[in-house]
Amino acid sequence: LMPFTKLKLTTFGTILETKWKQGKGVHFTRIAMGDGLIGSGSMINRTALVHERHSLRIDGVVATDDAAQAAVIATLDNKDLTEGFLYRELALMAQDPDTGQEGAYLYDNAGQECEFLDTQNSGVVIYERMKLLIRTEQTDSITFDASGNPLNITWAELEGLLALVRYIRGPGRRQRHAGAGRGQRRIGRDR
Repeated sequence: LMPFTKLKLTTFGTILETKWKQGKGVHFTRIAMGDGLIGSGSMINRTALVHERHSLRIDGVVATDDAAQAAVIATLDNKDLTEGFLYRELALMAQDPDTGQEGAYLYDNAGQECEFLDTQNSGVVIYERMKLLIRTEQTDSITFDASGNPLNITWAELEGLLALVRYIRGPGRRQRHAGAGRGQRRIGRDR
């Protein structure tokens, strides 16, 4: 999207990393976006954005192929924006397992190199996938507040849905329904 240099692990994030290595896991709550300038302030000492303007729920956390990183995935859209803003702050928010406090785990600020996120009422439609990469060797101990986006479906849930489809179809049956074109199949019961 824009020239963020690199998300930095905050002091709050460092504390959570220590607890994570002690076996307490890490719980990501959301991705926050803002328009604040930090001036001469420190990025690593932030627990919150300077001026938060938008929040994204997390669609999923997926281990990369080499399992040395995890991708935190969210969907950026402007359907709920009532006012545009200069997008220059980005933070991955997490919750402390002992205190329940939410804070910035990773933070970056693009300063003057920002981008304007406008509203749909202004005729601008924004719908983009964001992927934040974090270094980790413990992806199985990551939890997050899920957005409800179907991307966040587990293999066990998918297997359950496939079993339901097979049950509805019956053994060895293939169904064609009115409205299904050549090469397309629809899942459902015969009426």
